[in-house]
Amino acid sequence: MSGVTYAEAPTKIILSGEHSVVYGFPALVMALDLKVGAAVEVTERDSIIASSPGLGSYELDLRSSIGKGDLRLLPAVEVARHIMHKVGGRGGFNITTWSRAPIAAGVGSSASSFVSVASSCFKALGHEPSKEETFEAAMVGERMVHENPSGVDVQIAISGGVIRYVRSKGFSPSSIRGDIPLVVVNTGKARRTGDMVARFRTTLERGGDAAKLWLEHIALLTSYVERALEHDDLNLAGVLMTSNHLALSFFGVSTPELDEIVYKSVELGALGAKLTGAGGGGSAIALAVGDISNMVLEGMNQLGYQSFKAKLSNVGVKCWQE
Repeated sequence: MSGVTYAEAPTKIILSGEHSVVYGFPALVMALDLKVGAAVEVTERDSIIASSPGLGSYELDLRSSIGKGDLRLLPAVEVARHIMHKVGGRGGFNITTWSRAPIAAGVGSSASSFVSVASSCFKALGHEPSKEETFEAAMVGERMVHENPSGVDVQIAISGGVIRYVRSKGFSPSSIRGDIPLVVVNTGKARRTGDMVARFRTTLERGGDAAKLWLEHIALLTSYVERALEHDDLNLAGVLMTSNHLALSFFGVSTPELDEIVYKSVELGALGAKLTGAGGGGSAIALAVGDISNMVLEGMNQLGYQSFKAKLSNVGVKCWQE
């Protein structure tokens, strides 16, 4: 097919339920309007080339399976190769990816990139994929980046909106649809999710009844946050989010930087704030309405943190051709 095929997918944050989800409780995951995209051209060469600003490029020869270039782009190439085999296309792909969201900020940029690559590659070959096919293809890359991903980052990039995830039951859509204005603040500190999961587990095992109560508190907060947002009660949602952060701090997964962001955001007028994701670094979110969001942005910048506004995206991945 001629021309260029484009796709964009939303990124995400966890509104509530991180860590407790490991123990069978629900997590609320929200799609952000900060998009990650891909542009794909079908070529006559038997190779797949992926490039991205700041990462360089990687090329895979489909005949020899020999590749060269920046290995960080290999997962995107493998997503494309999976699709080439599935659809039975000939030739190869030129893929360019980009992001309107910061990399390594805990907003699921990698999954969104793989969903965009998958959607655009399918469409470039004239195949309209089902959501299941897109999910399967994007997970090829996601498994290369994360050892044992739940798939929730890929799912939210495909569907948009807010989804509830329970390990034993999988994904289900939430009825939350209203505006949720957030400021996402990146600590700039890298962390390993596995280390934070282990720290949470150790505290739970050693903390006795108090730790069990805090765990149940987080689970209860998740259901209350969902209910508050379903009714557009941002004031209540903000209070619950800050309480969620305090509970996560009990388990040792917060950091001085995350605490500083949360407390300073509330001091500046945010309705609430919390770490999002595994903790130990990564990002925090502040629920900030109107001009307060600008005050929080300015305050975070003065503290030396990268911050940006984001809202709920009710639209998942979009794909088009030019």
